[in-house]
Amino acid sequence: MNRRYSYKQFSSLWSKDQGQRESVPLSYSSEKAFIKKAMDEVCLDAELAERTSDYTYILCKGMKRLFSIGVTAKDVEAHRNLLNKILYLGKDILEASQKFSELFYLGVLIEMKMVSRWREVAFYSFLISALKSIMKENRFISKEMKIKLTKLFAKDNTDLYRYYFS
Repeated sequence: MNRRYSYKQFSSLWSKDQGQRESVPLSYSSEKAFIKKAMDEVCLDAELAERTSDYTYILCKGMKRLFSIGVTAKDVEAHRNLLNKILYLGKDILEASQKFSELFYLGVLIEMKMVSRWREVAFYSFLISALKSIMKENRFISKEMKIKLTKLFAKDNTDLYRYYFS
């Protein structure tokens, strides 16, 4: 049985002498499809989470990743499912977590700040570090901070305060 190609020809496939292949840039339409699929993946991963802390962690980690690959706030606004998950994250945590737990107060903080800070990567980085600490069962929020959060929440969201703190 004769070989069609010599070993030299096969090894030339991996040699550095050959011209480096240039990456093919994504066209505009394929970039839009890539961004939509990335946002869909974040939504699906979050929906498959079994615990509230996992749901929050996956959503925050996904948002941080999306912004790092170049997704703009306008792209997220166009994806209604992801935008709703982000904006209702605080209420979801308040509903599902145990009252007056560390995660509950993190939900209070998210509910107060998410509307104005959902476009900031630093906010998601803070939430990720807070969630990691809470998952390790460390105290992340001091008693003084819980009191301040409760007062601010009562001042800003009186209806929600009455619902969750009564």
